[in-house]
Amino acid sequence: MTIKSLSKKLLISFIYLIIIIYVLEVLLAFYFFNKPKKIQTLKDFRIEYAKKNNVFFDERDFLDVFKDYDNKIKPEFRFNLISQDLYREILKDLEIIPFKGPILNKSLLFLNEDGKFNVVLNDRFGFKNDDRAYDQKIDTMIFGDSFAEGLPQDTNNDTAGYLRNDYKINSLNYGIAGTSLLTYYAVFKEYAKYFKPKNIFLFYYEGNDLMDLDREKNNYHLKKYLKDNYSQNLFDNYDKVIESLNILEKKTLKIYNKEKNKKYLVKKKKIDLI
Repeated sequence: MTIKSLSKKLLISFIYLIIIIYVLEVLLAFYFFNKPKKIQTLKDFRIEYAKKNNVFFDERDFLDVFKDYDNKIKPEFRFNLISQDLYREILKDLEIIPFKGPILNKSLLFLNEDGKFNVVLNDRFGFKNDDRAYDQKIDTMIFGDSFAEGLPQDTNNDTAGYLRNDYKINSLNYGIAGTSLLTYYAVFKEYAKYFKPKNIFLFYYEGNDLMDLDREKNNYHLKKYLKDNYSQNLFDNYDKVIESLNILEKKTLKIYNKEKNKKYLVKKKKIDLI
């Protein structure tokens, strides 16, 4: 067999191989395109997993759960990337902008990752702590986003709770979900100087902290905290903080009612179509 003949056969074999690969690709694409697709949300996955493992999972929406408490709890407020847009006009008119609330009131955590919606009693400054922690010297303060706040766990099952209960380290959880480094710094400036803790823990999440910081650095309010002596003196302006939280609470309840009405109209429209 000559080299020319061998080359010709190899070329023909290579062309056949390419044709076979493309045919297989077309067949596979056709198969998967026509195969019924089951779109499963994260909530659907959790519900399915809970049922398989005989674990209770509350399938209600957050607004339905909040409504069922019949005004026995207050809506949460966090000064985070979402609220900065949602409450933009109100925040500009407030003399004092709080970072978290409500204060010394029960609130419903908006996530139920473990199957239940937890109700927590916030501390005297609106953060997710057992208020009795302030009766003793503070050993540790924790700053960060949802990892630090420990959503959706209650005050006994977040990091600060474990430190208090299991290791007798009196700790405060000053985490705020949906925030980044500039908010951590602002909250630190407002409160840490009054408690002078032995330890400061900052929870940094590389998955989104830098990306969220890129948005926070443009916030007119948070940028003020980059000035050395700037502070709203939230610790001393306690009454004004409560006043601002009351204004924000009214706005939140209006948003909840609007969403509930929208949900009702969507549900009614579906029923009418049947």
